[in-house]
Amino acid sequence: MEALRPRGWVLATGAAARSRIRLDLPELSLSGEAEMLSIEECPLLEEGKGRLVTARIMREGQSLLALHFEGFEEPLLATASHLFFSPEGLEYVRADALEQGDLLLLANGKQVIVEKAEEMPGLHRVFNLEVEGEQRYYASEAQVLVYNMVGRSLLRGVGSKVKDAAKAPKVSTLPKAVNLNSNRAISRFGIYEIKPHGALHKIGKADMNRITQASGQPTRLHQQVTKLIKVHGKRAVIGSLIDDLGNVTTASAKIAENARLQLIFKQSGAVPPGNRKSFKP
Repeated sequence: MEALRPRGWVLATGAAARSRIRLDLPELSLSGEAEMLSIEECPLLEEGKGRLVTARIMREGQSLLALHFEGFEEPLLATASHLFFSPEGLEYVRADALEQGDLLLLANGKQVIVEKAEEMPGLHRVFNLEVEGEQRYYASEAQVLVYNMVGRSLLRGVGSKVKDAAKAPKVSTLPKAVNLNSNRAISRFGIYEIKPHGALHKIGKADMNRITQASGQPTRLHQQVTKLIKVHGKRAVIGSLIDDLGNVTTASAKIAENARLQLIFKQSGAVPPGNRKSFKP
């Protein structure tokens, strides 16, 4: 780990080479004493627009997701817990909760569709950044708005800059890191199905408390239907709720979704096309 800190912080904490300091990083599952290896003069800082990167943490042996976006060739690589801003729900969503058809916010104020999220094989070296000031910035070639959890607790009290997202365009309010898609979150969930030309394409779960006013459908279902309409036409695509699960956890809704898919596979010997990347019977 490398970090930039003012001299006042060094004096206040009593930090010195080979001394031990307290670190509390629950979002990285790191908490306890750490050894201060060295204290050096601050490197030359870059000039220009953006926010200063004030710390970098390297971790080995991490799993990664490759997020592919419509209109961009290069995927964005992220850990499962990294947070992305959803303009539909005005909240931050974990990378492993994103699904095909979800919308994310770009630096130019436009929205981009998630084409797919796939797990990369093997374990990898990853870096977490602490960014000066607001812990929001735009990542990757696509310039997708993400939230950096590290800055909330890292060494309270390198040298490069990332594009500033303190004033994200076309969003009236940007909430702090709130994750309503965690497995323990409770909401009113339902199971939906989508049929283009009468053939089953996808089974999914939707938070029925999040409704898109234009269609009156749960936002998750609305997004999926909208994408298929572009391919098949409006009259050919029917999306409907087939089961109201009531108030349950996200984990329970996932179990219900998988159970429905398992039943379909048992009866037909096939997985719906829209579920083939995420469901393995």
